[in-house]
Amino acid sequence: MERAAINVTGVSVVPGTATIVEGTTQQLSATVSPSNADDTSVNWSSSNTTIATVDTNGLVTAVAEGTATLTVTTTDGSFEATSTITVERAAINVTGVSVIPDITTLVAGNTQQLSATVSPSNADNQGVNWSSNNTSVATVNQNGFVTAVSQGSATITVTTIDGNFLATSVITVEAASIPVTGININPSSVIVVEGATELLIATILPVDADDPSVIWLSSSTTIATVDSNGLVTAITEGSATITAATNNGNFSASSVITVEPASVAVTGINVNPGSATIVEGATELLAATVQPANADDPSVIWFSSNTTSATVDSNGLVTAISEGSATITATTNDGGFSASTLITVQQNNTQNCTATGAITMRRYDNISGISLGNLFNAINFPDTPSITLELDSFEIPPYVANNYGAWVSAVSYTHLTLPTTPYV
Repeated sequence: MERAAINVTGVSVVPGTATIVEGTTQQLSATVSPSNADDTSVNWSSSNTTIATVDTNGLVTAVAEGTATLTVTTTDGSFEATSTITVERAAINVTGVSVIPDITTLVAGNTQQLSATVSPSNADNQGVNWSSNNTSVATVNQNGFVTAVSQGSATITVTTIDGNFLATSVITVEAASIPVTGININPSSVIVVEGATELLIATILPVDADDPSVIWLSSSTTIATVDSNGLVTAITEGSATITAATNNGNFSASSVITVEPASVAVTGINVNPGSATIVEGATELLAATVQPANADDPSVIWFSSNTTSATVDSNGLVTAISEGSATITATTNDGGFSASTLITVQQNNTQNCTATGAITMRRYDNISGISLGNLFNAINFPDTPSITLELDSFEIPPYVANNYGAWVSAVSYTHLTLPTTPYV
């Protein structure tokens, strides 16, 4: 008895869909049902062999971008199953880059467009980056536009984003002639003290002009001078205009210099007279002389070491109080310099001065004060009296201020009645 035939009842294929790249392959697998069918053979076919092909074993080869349906058909019963294959285009990688021109010479300030060619021309990523190895000489933007900056040499490099392929262009920059277009001076005005200096800064425009040299001039060298570097020296009080003129183009700018007097500090002090003798109740004006005479602050403070004997006011006027001595000191407010006068106060004498007999009196006019020192210090004493008189007698009341002094002498028989303390 013969076995009954086992016929095919269907077929399936895996994967049912697949995406592959041009040039690659995909294995399809067909399953015939039942698995113990007498004839499990199949045939493979492609709906579009320009996109994908399939061999007798179900191996699919991607040909070109697109979609193809791959069909498996059983020999027994012609059952079918399909798989949809999507073919994507294969990536086109960059293989190189070139640039033109690869060498050029520019004048500073000029520009040059560089052109980069990526290979292959249909590469997926045509992007490039541009760079300069010396931006002080030449710069480049991301479009390959080169700007010559200053004299020198720079290498411009173009680099592909895909693969980092490089190409270079050597840029030689020559200096351009740059004329002066203007000048500024800083500061435009300044106050300087006599004897001091001030540096003026001349700024040439443009800053890269070929000839930035200038000539400096003062409108009044008696007030302020200026050297070739713009260093101003203040000479004396006043105003002067300092001018800087460019050699290229003869542009000019000025600065007004105001010179103020220098501060004059006190360096010392003298008090005159250096000593004086006055009687109780009398006064003596002391004179303080501050050095130098043109010091800014000649003010002084007066002080008495013994106010019970003598006082002094803010003007240096000494008043004799009682017998004794006091040191009167004048101190400068500026610097604290000081000088002193020794004041001797003599007791008040209530006696008159009288004389009889053969008397010679010499009178000296224009004597200020009532002390003997005032008389003895007079420039006309003793040789040039204003008046010389021969008298029989005289009487001088005590402490009468007549603005003159007298020198009385008598022969041996003359009788003189004098106060205990002589005076003028």
